[in-house]
Amino acid sequence: MNALILPFRQQHARNHVTLDDLAGQLAAEEGQHNPDLDVAVRTVQMTPAGMLHVPTLGELAMTDWSKGQFSKMLGVTWDRWFMGASPDDRADEVNRRLARAQGSIRLRTTRKIPEGMNAQGTVRAVVSREYATVPDTMLSLMVRDALVGVEEEATIIRSTITDLTTSFVVRLGKPFKPGGPGNVGDVWGGILVRNSGVGYTKLVVSLFLHRLACRNGMVVPLPDADLVRTRHRWIHAGDVRVAIERGLAGIGDRLHRGAEVLGRSAQFQVADVEGEVRGLLREAILPARLLGEVMMAYAREPHASRFGVSQAITLAAQDQNPELRFELERAAGRYLARN
Repeated sequence: MNALILPFRQQHARNHVTLDDLAGQLAAEEGQHNPDLDVAVRTVQMTPAGMLHVPTLGELAMTDWSKGQFSKMLGVTWDRWFMGASPDDRADEVNRRLARAQGSIRLRTTRKIPEGMNAQGTVRAVVSREYATVPDTMLSLMVRDALVGVEEEATIIRSTITDLTTSFVVRLGKPFKPGGPGNVGDVWGGILVRNSGVGYTKLVVSLFLHRLACRNGMVVPLPDADLVRTRHRWIHAGDVRVAIERGLAGIGDRLHRGAEVLGRSAQFQVADVEGEVRGLLREAILPARLLGEVMMAYAREPHASRFGVSQAITLAAQDQNPELRFELERAAGRYLARN
């Protein structure tokens, strides 16, 4: 069957985009969202076209992610279960299961419609009634408010929006040399925020380093790099705000300590770079197929050290989708933190 998906969306921040600018962009995106709808499962039906008919909302398309959540709720492996089935047979089988289902689900939907589809909107996520999240716009404004008096010229150096996550990186201060005095150097400090409004992953707000020499981003190699890391269940916006404000206390010292760890990592020699990368990917539960891409990145800036390995990981991460890039960067940060 043809997958019903929203096209992949990615937005890159232009130069000198502020947190207020970003909040406006996120608000426009969220302005397309419908209020969450709690609905009895047995009242939902599937059409032969593969869309969900939802009371009060009409026929809705599904993203790959929401379709996966829906099939998990039904207890089927979608493509395997319906292999060879006609659209009518597929709809009949799903609707029989739905008619017997008990309980209710929470649907997160948007008025946006995938190109070429005759629908009234799209199901972004199928979640439990306990699911809760902090809107992306609210998060960006929380970070802006927390930086008042800390960084008055914070700018966005990277932002992405996909069907799974929203993430952005805020640059702080001026570039500095790891371990050196003054503000002149090739490393920027920053804050990385990743959120998911569809149940894909936890909310994370973390300290971040950005190396200018190769336009490369690195997660700060400190055990306490995360300011916020929480599941989307009974989450409270006020608690998130307080955690961000507290986490930014002494941020300058924490970023400089992270940069010192980054600088010292060049002294930790690695005899077998490929073996080290293979072990790092395995430990982080990342696809083994990435080994070749990481080694190609390593060849661009070879340095047989922990710095060289982490540099190759984060360099290769730039060519991945935003979700995988985030995991690779965090794996590089944890690897450096072993120092």
